[in-house]
Amino acid sequence: MRKLFIPILFFIAFLAAIYLVVPQFSKLENLQIEVANKQDELEQTANYFVNLGNALSELSSYQEYLSNIEASLPAELSLASLLGFFQDELSKNGLILKSITQNTSIAKQRAAQKAISKDKSELASRIKEAFIVVNIKGSVSSFESFLRNIEKSSRMIEVEQVSLKDSKEKISEITLLIKVFHY
Repeated sequence: MRKLFIPILFFIAFLAAIYLVVPQFSKLENLQIEVANKQDELEQTANYFVNLGNALSELSSYQEYLSNIEASLPAELSLASLLGFFQDELSKNGLILKSITQNTSIAKQRAAQKAISKDKSELASRIKEAFIVVNIKGSVSSFESFLRNIEKSSRMIEVEQVSLKDSKEKISEITLLIKVFHY
């Protein structure tokens, strides 16, 4: 019986070892796999931030161009900045600004027409239009020069309508309907 007792004891010890060690070993393998996954994730995150840093440094080299784009297509419509822009351009060309007002009825009509058509790109759908009525006084030649300067400016401005009220003097009253773009 004693000879049988030692092999049975070894067999029970072996079963206990397998019962206790194998689950721990599989937990260790699972933890090693999880650590490897987390390291891969951490490496991908680090690469992502390195790529963001590279993109930021590349964008900073284009800062002048980005500021021109921002000036040409502002985030919000600012009548004060438009007033300053038109006042500067008009005075450069010898014209006098009589009044400047925003025309919201035309903008609403155009927005309704665009909503009906629905065949515009995502970028075009985010760009908004505003209509400004500008009344000025000056000569026709100065007005032509003013129009050329507006066309050359970085701002996205379209002259929709021009009406001239000619007087007996060389000075005319000019009314412009101008479309400006913003986000």
